[in-house]
Amino acid sequence: MPDPVRFALILPEEWEVLDLDPATRDASTDRLLRRRIGGGDSLAPQRRAAGVAYRSLLHDAAEAGAFFAASTGKEVGGLRLAASVLAFLVPLPLGADGQPIGVDEMVTTLAEPEAEELREPPAVVELPVGRSVRVRGRMGAGVKASTGEEPRIDEVRFYVPMAEWGMLFVLVFSTPSLPAADAFAEVFDLLARTARWKVAS
Repeated sequence: MPDPVRFALILPEEWEVLDLDPATRDASTDRLLRRRIGGGDSLAPQRRAAGVAYRSLLHDAAEAGAFFAASTGKEVGGLRLAASVLAFLVPLPLGADGQPIGVDEMVTTLAEPEAEELREPPAVVELPVGRSVRVRGRMGAGVKASTGEEPRIDEVRFYVPMAEWGMLFVLVFSTPSLPAADAFAEVFDLLARTARWKVAS
């Protein structure tokens, strides 16, 4: 994003911002998992398994252009509730007319689901960061669990063309806690409405 603009997102208290810096993210992830899971030797297998998933997520996100990441995880009534958010800025694609793609054309483009994805029809949503296309889908997580199976996640994405920057802003919320996916989707919509571009002082 152009200097001196900075991104801001209001998160609930139990969410934590994640470290995307390759130089420090492994140590930051270890500290995060000790806080969330516990530091005892008996919990080391759980920390290792979670560490593999977190490192893969953060590595892939950074490689894809993510500049912001946060997550939450807790157990409520025996149900593990987890969610994450990633923010990306990528070059703005061109539309069919050779001009930077706009929201209306993007609605049509995003209507087609990916392979093995269940997708709701896209919707145009006004956000403080700009006019966006909201897409909710259910798909594979992209990483395999220790059982060798690929878990499913529920994902809500907001695509915001930033024509003045020549960039596409993408805000991606996801949860593997499928029984709570509808409730999380409502939370994700509320959080997206707190996203702001701020001029750094």
